[in-house]
Amino acid sequence: MHRIWILLLTPSFRYGRWLIALIIFLTTFLYQRQFIAENQLNQSTQLFFSLLFAYIVPVFSFIIERTEHYVECLRSSSALPDEEFQILKDSLSQRSIGWVIATVSFSLLLAFGQLTMIWGSPTLVLSSLVESLSSASATVITFLLWIVMTTVITVLIDNARTLAKFGRDHLAVSVLNRRNLLPFGDVAVISTLALIGTLAFYPLMMIDGARTEAVLPGLLATGLPMLMLFIIPMWPVHKRLMAMKRAELDLVAMNIEAESDKGTSPAGDFVLLQRIIPLLSYQRELNQMSTWPIDMGSMSRLSLYLIIPPLTWVGAALIENLVDGFL
Repeated sequence: MHRIWILLLTPSFRYGRWLIALIIFLTTFLYQRQFIAENQLNQSTQLFFSLLFAYIVPVFSFIIERTEHYVECLRSSSALPDEEFQILKDSLSQRSIGWVIATVSFSLLLAFGQLTMIWGSPTLVLSSLVESLSSASATVITFLLWIVMTTVITVLIDNARTLAKFGRDHLAVSVLNRRNLLPFGDVAVISTLALIGTLAFYPLMMIDGARTEAVLPGLLATGLPMLMLFIIPMWPVHKRLMAMKRAELDLVAMNIEAESDKGTSPAGDFVLLQRIIPLLSYQRELNQMSTWPIDMGSMSRLSLYLIIPPLTWVGAALIENLVDGFL
């Protein structure tokens, strides 16, 4: 097992993520301006590619780092031995060479499929690699973007499934105390950050009238996994809490029924009333308890993230209308 190659791009020192973002943006943007003609990739699409590369690499590093931190917070509630827990934690940032080869191969197939949709023929895609430096550069940078995005999305989904299995099989849970389970919600929210930010850049492709075939595959490849990344880590824990809550409510209902079946009205029996009132209070509290391992703070942060893409889309539409008005 080796550290995921995208993580190796990010320096570990302070402000390293900001530095690598700047370097990636300048490198990719200047390369495109130098070697790719506008009839291959227009300026807004070139900017889209550069911003996306510069965003996804450091943000992916940040997400993995925070996920490892949140998983460490679950150690005290884990039923796994320390050695197995460490293996699980290390697996969040490591993959085998075979996995990398398979992911890159799958990415190239996806990129080839998208370019075939845009150009109408697989032959044109292949010929673009040898036709000219400009066409080859445009094709290669498209392939590279698919490789990076597919790697990021696949790793995040794999990690979400790992945490889901951990929450299902190796974690102590209690319906009365969700505090130790909140890291699952934190992971679910932070994992969506990579894809929500990606969606915010798509209006750049719309400015110069990008075709649907150029935009739709990317939107689907980010939008659908975003929903999966939010649900998968929490779902098994949610199901366990639901089952425990249901069993506890059934037990409380049985106790209330047993007390009430003694032939005396609680209203006329102070001792009986004293026994039933705590059960009714407990039943009410149980009904109000959430079975999702997430708090309002994380939900508020997610809501803030979700506002970003619509704002960028609306802003891009307004700018386009203003420009059309002046022209």
